[in-house]
Amino acid sequence: MNLTRYLFSNQCFLCQKESNKLIGGVCSKCSDLLPTTVKYFHNLYYFLDYKLEKDYFILQAKQYNKPVYLKRFTSFCGELLQKQNMKKGIVTYVPIHNKIAGKRGFNQSEVIAKVLAKKLDMPCVKLLKKTKQTAFQKELHVKERKKNLIGVFSRINKFISSELIYLVDDITTTGSTLKECEKVLLSTGFKKVMFITLARVKK
Repeated sequence: MNLTRYLFSNQCFLCQKESNKLIGGVCSKCSDLLPTTVKYFHNLYYFLDYKLEKDYFILQAKQYNKPVYLKRFTSFCGELLQKQNMKKGIVTYVPIHNKIAGKRGFNQSEVIAKVLAKKLDMPCVKLLKKTKQTAFQKELHVKERKKNLIGVFSRINKFISSELIYLVDDITTTGSTLKECEKVLLSTGFKKVMFITLARVKK
């Protein structure tokens, strides 16, 4: 990550707010939010145990249409991921419905995936599309989450092949979204799917 432009500035490189107390180019608030290591759970790489205050950069992106915050935070996470000596594969992401994408202007999972793919020196390819608009997962109970996503994802770019896929999302709770996407990817020829999220909600 290139911090040169911030070395002689009072501006935090993450939130870009002015501060007289920067450490390594980062203000104290942002410093408290940054992960220090990559966590691993089953076949999931993630960086933070979900807490609302630690989800600051995701919320800034989603609710206030500021994906730049998400890009900077993900870039930092990508540098941690570089140290994992991960096997080469293709990076893809959980899609959102066209209506949501049009309203928000971007897919947060796509933003994350592209930054991580660049850090990992792997291609980022859109392999899935969401064919049906569904209720937001966070508003549903566990059983409802599973039913909510059945049959809503389909494969695109079917000429693409790889033994390993890294599927990216912003947050995972029950894993229903990731597993439903994984099912589609495995059923269309891919051998193995690993997951990467910024945060995980512990049950």
